Amino acid sequence: ILGAAYGSEILHGKWIKKTEKVKILASNELFSSWNAGDEIIVEESHSDYIKKLPKGFTLLSNSESCTIEAMKHYTKPLYGVQFHAERTDDGRQVIGNFIKTVANF
Repeated sequence: ILGAAYGSEILHGKWIKKTEKVKILASNELFSSWNAGDEIIVEESHSDYIKKLPKGFTLLSNSESCTIEAMKHYTKPLYGVQFHAERTDDGRQVIGNFIKTVANF
């Protein structure tokens, strides 16, 4: 939804429903519990995706099934993830990192 709101085309592919290793590409707020190059385990369940980052966003992570797993706006506190963060321990840590470092709770 965030990609579409910022001009990326939403593509429809085959249904993906599996546990996925996601590679962290850059140090950032969402993945502050890990280092660039680390992999986390998350759950994928989707068929829609964006192939190109929207203007103003940077790529934070990718995987074998998705070239854009997580992204962040350059100047606004906007983050998007393709995976279901609520379904794994690593994903829940991503949510916790967001709450602590972005939402400041």
